[in-house]
Amino acid sequence: MEHYIIIIFLVFIYLIYQNNNIKINTEKFANSSTEFSDNIISQVNQIYQSDIQSIKYLSIIAQSLTQSGGYNISNGLTISGTLNLNNAQINNLNVNGINISNMNNSLMTLINNSSQILNQLNNNISS
Repeated sequence: MEHYIIIIFLVFIYLIYQNNNIKINTEKFANSSTEFSDNIISQVNQIYQSDIQSIKYLSIIAQSLTQSGGYNISNGLTISGTLNLNNAQINNLNVNGINISNMNNSLMTLINNSSQILNQLNNNISS
């Protein structure tokens, strides 16, 4: 009778060991529901769609810049720092309400005239 109790006790311990071993070695991620996978796919698609929308907006802006020859700012533009223009053709430039596009031509004419007057004065003084 004692042998039966010992055998039952050993079988009982063996079953407990096997049960714990199965719990330890069980992979949790593979047994997860498809809800988890669907959630990941949904989040990736949402980010992907927002990226596609941003690319479409950038494409529209790029087309307007290249096809119309520039970007039109209808409400005006204020620049508080330095403005550098390389190879720019300025047709109508107003600074503080004063058109300085024509002033450039006037200044160049004035400089040319003043240099001619200086040359004449130098010639008169020399003679």
